[in-house]
Amino acid sequence: MSNQDNDDRLSNPSILKSRFNETEDGKRFLGIHRRGQHKVENEYVVGDDRETLYLTTRRYDEEGEVIEGTSQEWGLTEDSKHVAESGEPIKVFCQSDHFSGEFFGLAGGGVE
Repeated sequence: MSNQDNDDRLSNPSILKSRFNETEDGKRFLGIHRRGQHKVENEYVVGDDRETLYLTTRRYDEEGEVIEGTSQEWGLTEDSKHVAESGEPIKVFCQSDHFSGEFFGLAGGGVE
């Protein structure tokens, strides 16, 4: 799917899911979709210590201004391959969380 296709999908409020990108080093994951009339962006970053996964969620209004944001963190196992609480691989955890619709008000979250 091209970037234009992704942008077209983001401009259509009936599309819930859009794209999920991963950096080459596997330390940053970005998921973007629409929730109603708002764009929602989830950014997952694996900490430099490779022991923590940080999630920042932002919801934008029609003009592109941030109207809500939360931050959360999860501990990783010693080998940094799985999320400690779920046992899922980091990429799978990020994708399943991004596409599950569970973005705001999760335990451990706080407003940015």
